[in-house]
Amino acid sequence: QDISGEWWTLFRSKPLNDLIERSLRANPDVKAARAALLVARENVFAQRGSYYPNIGGSLSASRQKTSAQISPTPDSGDLTFNLLTPQVTVSYVPDVFGLNRRTLESLTAQEQQVRFQLAATHIALSTNIVTAAIQEASLRAQIAAVHELITINTGMVQILRKQFERGYVSRLDVAAQESQLAQVAATLPPLMKQLGQQRDLLAVLSG
Repeated sequence: QDISGEWWTLFRSKPLNDLIERSLRANPDVKAARAALLVARENVFAQRGSYYPNIGGSLSASRQKTSAQISPTPDSGDLTFNLLTPQVTVSYVPDVFGLNRRTLESLTAQEQQVRFQLAATHIALSTNIVTAAIQEASLRAQIAAVHELITINTGMVQILRKQFERGYVSRLDVAAQESQLAQVAATLPPLMKQLGQQRDLLAVLSG
């Protein structure tokens, strides 16, 4: 069957769903892709306007007063008059050679390209977030397992030390167990570092 665009919902993990939803809403790359799509769509709408006539209008108004000394007085006796000049222009350029059609097709193709880029950004972002979230959960599980191993090995060292004091085991047995404890403990700092890096990655991806 075809997998839904929101494929991460197949994991049925509410925290993961919330994380991806928040990331898609706040990630700057997604915001930029959406803005680019809006620009491309408006360019298509603007080019479609070339198929219609261009109509413009203007209105100019002036008020003048003439002198009774140099001009004859009109019958109304009013030397002040208003002059209103309305103007309407209509222009239309026929698309004889198909320039407007080709331009519109080009802009429509650009819009589709930007739309696919937005979809690719969604897919890449959701994939990276799911991978990072699973890796972060794996590291937390590994760290918990190491803590448990440290606890077990520490208990074994304490037991061997008591047995050594009573003469049941040799110093070599105690040293071997202490070495085992040190080896287990040494695996913890790198895991903690990876966990910090993974959480920083999730913070960046989620905006």
